[in-house]
Amino acid sequence: MEAITIKLVSENNVCFLYVPFSLNYSYKAHMAKKFIKSLCNSGICTKDEIDATIFYEYISRRLCDNENQVKNCHVFSVKHEHPDVMPLFENILSIDSPIRFKSEKSKVYDFKIDDIKLVYLGDSIGFFVYQLHFIANVIDTTVMANSLYFLKKTTITKLLIKDKQENGFSFLDLSLEIIRKITNNQSEHFGFSCFFHIAKRNARSNYLLMANISTSLNDSKCKKALYYLNNGFCDKYQYRESSDNSDTIYFAPNGRCWGISPESSVCLIRFRHEAAEKKMFSEFKKSYFLLYTFLLYQKYSYYYFLSKIDISKNMHTKEIKKYQDELIDFEIESVFSIITEIPQYMGFYKSTCRYII
Repeated sequence: MEAITIKLVSENNVCFLYVPFSLNYSYKAHMAKKFIKSLCNSGICTKDEIDATIFYEYISRRLCDNENQVKNCHVFSVKHEHPDVMPLFENILSIDSPIRFKSEKSKVYDFKIDDIKLVYLGDSIGFFVYQLHFIANVIDTTVMANSLYFLKKTTITKLLIKDKQENGFSFLDLSLEIIRKITNNQSEHFGFSCFFHIAKRNARSNYLLMANISTSLNDSKCKKALYYLNNGFCDKYQYRESSDNSDTIYFAPNGRCWGISPESSVCLIRFRHEAAEKKMFSEFKKSYFLLYTFLLYQKYSYYYFLSKIDISKNMHTKEIKKYQDELIDFEIESVFSIITEIPQYMGFYKSTCRYII
């Protein structure tokens, strides 16, 4: 009976949770080619096609195949039927919360993983991306914010298969286990490192969220909801209007309200129209997913370059020159202030750029 109930739950939200990683710096170009080849031959994932038509040509040709350009963005989807990951797609997962919230109402949502993607850009930075949706017919933004508060703490939050609590696991361990499988246990050979830019206990995953909420939320209530959602705050945090920065809220056409922070981008839809909602979620999973991934690539590439500076200041002239050349090449190839003329995408890109890069 529980399986039937699961099928009846409407999917009125979708969330992408990003776990960043890098490969060995010293031989990154060589390692990148071997890494991509190992993914293609792994048997656990399939390579996706990328639709970069929302970008200007000078960007899309850097990402996608053509006759004279090597593809610079690789997206793989983990096969649902593979025995190593099948339980993750078939079961509902719950968050094992160690913190008591202020109100009994404020709990956390169970959720399902719909897809696991591995995105690798350039020859330095990649992401494990977990596409999931929370199990809820009617969205409670407080409960969702509490859920995201734990999910973003990917390295320490415990996730449990519902009704099978002995099978608990953490997302970070899961990421490392998957990478071992798809690279045929060669992750150490590639110098693979999750959250390379920060101590693991303080690591936070980025997330991209879209949810259809009640149309009764006015602008003021919507801003309050986004204060918690886009910052990943649980209800232990007190809402302060004075701390609300208007630049973090972006009102887009068709009832969409965006909240932006260094950790996330959150879109709330405030109307009910089945056809329009379906179109929005389709755009979100394709175009906004690609846009946000591209922005995160820029962000973590800068972290990557900064982490490779020798703090002892013993870098030789040749090493400094190589570092400068690589940084200049990256900024020429991958950093753009204008990426499209399509207003809804450019508005999202500009608003997010202020806080993510």
